[in-house]
Amino acid sequence: MQEFEDAAVPNAFYSFEFKKKYVPEFYNGYFEKNFHGHQLARFITSGARSDGLLNISAADFFSIVLPTPTNRDEQQKIAHCLSSLDEVIGLDSHKLDALKNLKKGLMQQLFPQEVA
Repeated sequence: MQEFEDAAVPNAFYSFEFKKKYVPEFYNGYFEKNFHGHQLARFITSGARSDGLLNISAADFFSIVLPTPTNRDEQQKIAHCLSSLDEVIGLDSHKLDALKNLKKGLMQQLFPQEVA
């Protein structure tokens, strides 16, 4: 999760920052997997113009429950573990792509296509 010291936010949006007892990176997975969206679905209504904007009150947004260890160190360890797994998955994805390209090249050498 990227944090900014200052940001320009239109007054149509709420912005917030985590209290010191919470590790922001711990929540990345919740938001990436839309864990909060399933809880918020019951509150979401479309605007009168049906413009695709979703209207939800701050009270409804902050009423969602995200299971969180109370110990900040535990949050940090979980966040670190999950981000490490994301890195491993990313590296393995690059490795898989490289192996697929290698296979493709080898197949073209073993079985050249004749030009008619």
